[in-house]
Amino acid sequence: MGHAAGTAAHAAALFASAGPIIKQIPQDYAGNYQKKKEQAESLAKMSADKARTVFFEKVTDYKDVKMPDAKNYVKYDGGCKEELEKASPREDIFRHIIPPQVRNMQSEFKTVV
Repeated sequence: MGHAAGTAAHAAALFASAGPIIKQIPQDYAGNYQKKKEQAESLAKMSADKARTVFFEKVTDYKDVKMPDAKNYVKYDGGCKEELEKASPREDIFRHIIPPQVRNMQSEFKTVV
């Protein structure tokens, strides 16, 4: 949660740094920007409060927050592959209810994953 609070603070800082650019665009867009900036600031404040009071974590400074990889947000490590492939007990109980077409789609999905 501390890292998320740092990310929210970073987003709020990015909104604040775009202020001079916003003065050059029409008022309709500037009003929308102002609303989004206020939302980002309130989210940053709320997440920092929750990190300190609920999770008791240190809030990461927004300058230390690393930007995510722009090309790959999810890096699959295969650690949960067994859990995904394990058949649930419900499948045995309700096996007669699931049509064969759906069963084929499930097996195809498991091979893709």
